[in-house]
Amino acid sequence: MVSEDISAALALLSKETGIAVLPICIVYYIFKSSQRSYGHKRERDVNQNDYNYGKEEEERCNSNLAYYFWLYGPLIAPVITLIALLWFRIRMLHGSLPYFTSQDNPASFEEAFLTRFLTFSYLIAFNLQLLLMPNNLSYDWQMGSIPLCCERRTVFVGICFLVFPFIPASNLFVTVGFVVAERVLYVSRSGLESVPANAKIHYNYANLQKDLGNIEKAIHHYRTALSLWPTHESSHNNLGTLLLNADEAEAERHFKEALRINPYHPRPYFNLANLYSKKGLSTKAINLLKRSIELDPNFAEPYSSLASLYAEKGFNEDANILHLKALEIEPKNADLVNNYGAFLQKTGNSEEAIKQYVKALQIQPEHTIALSNLQQITKFNNLLDSNHKPLRNNS
Repeated sequence: MVSEDISAALALLSKETGIAVLPICIVYYIFKSSQRSYGHKRERDVNQNDYNYGKEEEERCNSNLAYYFWLYGPLIAPVITLIALLWFRIRMLHGSLPYFTSQDNPASFEEAFLTRFLTFSYLIAFNLQLLLMPNNLSYDWQMGSIPLCCERRTVFVGICFLVFPFIPASNLFVTVGFVVAERVLYVSRSGLESVPANAKIHYNYANLQKDLGNIEKAIHHYRTALSLWPTHESSHNNLGTLLLNADEAEAERHFKEALRINPYHPRPYFNLANLYSKKGLSTKAINLLKRSIELDPNFAEPYSSLASLYAEKGFNEDANILHLKALEIEPKNADLVNNYGAFLQKTGNSEEAIKQYVKALQIQPEHTIALSNLQQITKFNNLLDSNHKPLRNNS
């Protein structure tokens, strides 16, 4: 039982559905207890005239509590564990239900009852198909992988594919020479099939192309993802970042659209704030960065950007705190280390700035901005020639 409870807890930490193992165990123990109760009653009836058995029975069952503990004791541990794990999961969600969007489960957000009913009915058949032959998997089948059943024409054609091929094999009109015509099922099954038009495939491929530096390809696939799923906020956000240099107006539109779709996404706030900062709208940028930090306190980049804006306004102490907070979250981020070095350089702390630039280059040797900043500050302060070279010569 201990291993059972530990396994259930580990399963829950891996995936929420892992907790389902405990209700299954509880049902199993209920049936097992019923079986033990029936066997005990039958044994008592058979041996009711046996004096020795009667004394043992009397001693074993002289307390109803002991009897019921013997009968239902195995249920106690999984029930307590189930309650404890549910409480832990609810605490992790801060007492609220998980937040989902329409791209996670389109049918659940569809207002038309008939569309929801037809789609959910189709999903039952689709799940059975995957259960019997999981040859076509697509990570949760989100973002339009299974289109909603909202057109009468689509439903009618599907019914025709199901019904008409089956009529000759149904024995309703003519006698046929088989019990089940398997070949007919291949045609009927086409009435239950859907060609995936998965926006996330294009989104993931666009992310890959962006990382490889193929910006035009990335933009093309982000646009394709949005044509398949116009309310995919991450595609809007990422497309906006790629359009910042080419078309600021369109980039701003995509950031705002991402926030309209999902006002709890911290990255569009951050990207829109950087755009406004570039335009000189520092007050708007500060408010957006604060909102981004509020939504995700572990998102390091907004702290650094907010620190830069505070430094421009002369709030150096607050800026220093924000830089240190960003580095506390991501100490191995070369961009954040370089930004802190630039802040220290502007505030006159050249020696500490050099240390930060060197640290950034240790993390990422090809960081050209940190290298350029280090060269400029050492040349400006004449530290490289007057201090470092004599030390090397003396050694």
